[in-house]
Amino acid sequence: MKRARNLYAILALLGLLAQAGLSGLVIVREGSIDAYTFRSLDSKEYFALAYNLESAHTFSSQTGPPLTPDTWRTPGYPLILAVGMALVGPHPTGLIVLQQLLSVANVLLFFGIARTAMSERRAMIAAGLFLLAPYRLYYSLWLLATTCFTTALLATWYCWQRARVSGGTLATLITGLMLGATVLIRPIAMVLPVVLIATAAIPRRQTDAAPTPHRKSQWTSALAMLAGCLVLLGGWSARNRAIAGHWGLSSQSGAVLAYFKAAEVELWRQGRAADRYIETSLDPSNLDKPHTVWGDIDRNLHERLADLPQKTLSTLTWRNLAQGNRGDCDPFVVSSALSTIAWQMLWQAPLATAAVCLERCAMILTFPAHLVFDREATTSRRLLHGAIGILYTMLLLTAIIRLFRRRICWTDVLFPLAALLCLLIATTPQLDPRFRVPMLPFLLFVSFLPMPLRGTKTENRETNRRDIDPDALPDGA
Repeated sequence: MKRARNLYAILALLGLLAQAGLSGLVIVREGSIDAYTFRSLDSKEYFALAYNLESAHTFSSQTGPPLTPDTWRTPGYPLILAVGMALVGPHPTGLIVLQQLLSVANVLLFFGIARTAMSERRAMIAAGLFLLAPYRLYYSLWLLATTCFTTALLATWYCWQRARVSGGTLATLITGLMLGATVLIRPIAMVLPVVLIATAAIPRRQTDAAPTPHRKSQWTSALAMLAGCLVLLGGWSARNRAIAGHWGLSSQSGAVLAYFKAAEVELWRQGRAADRYIETSLDPSNLDKPHTVWGDIDRNLHERLADLPQKTLSTLTWRNLAQGNRGDCDPFVVSSALSTIAWQMLWQAPLATAAVCLERCAMILTFPAHLVFDREATTSRRLLHGAIGILYTMLLLTAIIRLFRRRICWTDVLFPLAALLCLLIATTPQLDPRFRVPMLPFLLFVSFLPMPLRGTKTENRETNRRDIDPDALPDGA
């Protein structure tokens, strides 16, 4: 136990040094630690939501009265920011410092989870690589949900492990609550509760410490996890029903599906993938460039909502809708129409949809390897991209080899694989390195699992766990 505490202390110290070094570099180069705070267009909205929550107890993104209730965002990340504001005040600098500390906590949490399935040496190496991951460090400086979302996923993973070992209803209920909280931080995790609740009823392998539970108790665990998840997701959906007259987590889903995912597929099919972010360019010279795919979506949307007044229809364009400016129209009606349009676009080009999604999955997992072929980049930058990309490619290949070269105990990798696949499905075909940050702990975990020896799966698992500190195991393991 003392050795484990020492390892946690070492990791914490290294993490703080890494974050401090990064912060110092940003201060020297940019003049302030919060220089990247509002680099994303979403950050200002998160900040406004948090400020209104903390100061007026209202979930609204308006910067002044009237504070119209917001249905575009889910409350998870703004609520955490509001708690941060209550501690350090409504100042970007304080919030970024708190997020830096949370980023270090993620490394410690990952180490604690990893050492329950592998030796402390392996867990320490995996956690060290996670600590040094450049994009984990980089996006801790942005006021985005990336760092907080990673925390929620890791905490849910820990709760899942405890619930699988104990089989207790309370532990499973807490896991469900954590799943609901994770989705409220970023709805991109919506598929994960479905997969985990479905697998909660899968029989667990019998051991001396954890006998196989009765089938009825497994269904009880699945229902408890579902109940915990629905408490939070259902509560927020009921809030939107009371405010906007519709059940749903967010009115953002249709715009994202149409203007980003379906448009990505169409642009890729036309060979115009480079135009996908033209509408959010910070370069004023690009601000008014036409986006023909989005224009087609607008025309289709206006045809479907032709009963609305012309003045209202004139505001329903990609320049407004893609950035969350909904006007005076029912946001859920617009979202539903955009979802229908998006699915029609995707079904009309199934091969292109499958091809671009597979390509983008590989690109996300190996980013920035593909930037080596960017002709506009300097040679030094291309070499840097290549070096980082090679490391991520090696990590991905190692994980694949660990999974399929020899037999493994699938209960060890159930949650990591489910999280990886669900996040990949939800993010593609969009391409952004911050999408991979929450996936990285799961890739590292699978890559560093001990290779099974020859023999039965039970023998393999017991052999692989001999060098694990007993204090690292969850209760009852």
